[in-house]
Amino acid sequence: MENIEKIHQYLIQFMLRNGVSTVQRAIKYCSKLENETVDMAKLGVIINHINRVICNQHFKLVFGTCEVTNKDLLVWLNLKNDPLSKSQPYFTERELEYFQAILEEIINSEQRKLMIVVCINITSTLTASFSRENGKSVLEKWIKSGYFVKNGEFIHLGLKLILEFTSYLRTHRPECVCYLCSELSFTGKICDNCDKMFHSYCIDKYMQNQTACPNCKQDWRETDVFKTLVEQSSTQMQITNIEEMNIDEGIIEPGPSWRGNRRNRSPCY
Repeated sequence: MENIEKIHQYLIQFMLRNGVSTVQRAIKYCSKLENETVDMAKLGVIINHINRVICNQHFKLVFGTCEVTNKDLLVWLNLKNDPLSKSQPYFTERELEYFQAILEEIINSEQRKLMIVVCINITSTLTASFSRENGKSVLEKWIKSGYFVKNGEFIHLGLKLILEFTSYLRTHRPECVCYLCSELSFTGKICDNCDKMFHSYCIDKYMQNQTACPNCKQDWRETDVFKTLVEQSSTQMQITNIEEMNIDEGIIEPGPSWRGNRRNRSPCY
C-alpha cells in the first residue's frame, strides 16, 4: 500500500474542495506546503503517487488544457459511471436535472455554447419548481468546480465535464473531435477547405512550422463558423414577423432553443 505523506493528503483535500485548479496554482500550493520550490516535474511525481492511491476509489488527477481559456489545468476526475456519482454528491436531484438540461442544450447548439441568460431560463423547464436564484447559485458552483466555463456572456463546457462525460459526448457529437489529437473539441478552429476541427492550441502549435491544413493539405484558412452562426441567427431574428411575437407580455428573454417544457430525458451518464 502506498504511503500517504502530508503533501499528498493536503493536495487531495485541495482538489476535492476545488475540483479544478490551474497548474500554476497547484505548484504554488505544493511549494508552500514543502517550504521549497516545486517545479512541474516534481508536481508530476506527486500526482502519480496520489493516482496510485485513489485509483481504487475510481478517482484520478489529470493535466489538461482548457480550450476556452487556454490555461493549463489540473483536474480531479470522478470515473464512476452511476448517475449520482458523476456530479458532486451534495447536489440535489433537481440540481442534477438542471445540470443535464444545460449539458443537453449546449451539445445541441450549433455554437456549442449558451448565453448565461438562457442557462438561467432553463430553470423554468424542469420537472419541479426551481427558482432562477437557485439556478444562478448552482451554476456558479459548477463553474467554480470546472464543469462549465464562463467566457463573457456565454457558458461553455468545462474540461472537467468533457473528461468525465467523454463517452456521452462522443456519442452525441462525434464530429467534435480534434483531427490532430483525436480528443473532443467544442471551441476550436475549423479549416475553411475541409471542415476538419482542431483545438486552437493543437493547430496553433502545428502551424508554427507549417502553412497547410494537416488534413486536406491546402493553405490554411480558418472558418469563423461561430461568428457566421451568430450573424445568421441575428438576421433571422430581424426578419421574423413581429406580429407573431407575443409582445403584450413584455420583454422576451432568450430561452431554451429546442427542449420542450418539463421534458422527459434519458440520463447522460
